[in-house]
Amino acid sequence: MAISIELPVKAEGWADTRLRPLDESAWRTWIAKGQERERRTNATRTRAVKWVSIAALLAAAGPWILMDPLAVAIRFVITGGALVVMMQEFHARRFLFAGIFAVIAALYNPVAPAFPFAGEWQHAALLATVVPFVASAAWSGGRKETRLA
Repeated sequence: MAISIELPVKAEGWADTRLRPLDESAWRTWIAKGQERERRTNATRTRAVKWVSIAALLAAAGPWILMDPLAVAIRFVITGGALVVMMQEFHARRFLFAGIFAVIAALYNPVAPAFPFAGEWQHAALLATVVPFVASAAWSGGRKETRLA
């Protein structure tokens, strides 16, 4: 036989205080806050990739780049940076910059390099490749990025 125990509080006094009706404005504010944090994080990562790529290009333009393993590593960094920035530019709807970075990624492809790093005109090409990275960094740093979801 089951024993029943009565609670010392009335049944109507029990209310679940953890559950509240959904406040739509609070929900939208929370979503907007998360999206803004994600935009800032993505912009910071892209800015870091741009500056690492610029540093790799400047290092490659120096006369000490005569070692092949270092050249391959620098090509990987430049190609990876160009691909990341290309995708960011594509999402920002700046298709000209996206096309420029696609060409940079194709030129510095470490699997099938278009040109070696040795030579005067190659050093000039490396230095000229810095310009799109700097222009993209200056362009995106001056205005707020907006992305259509």
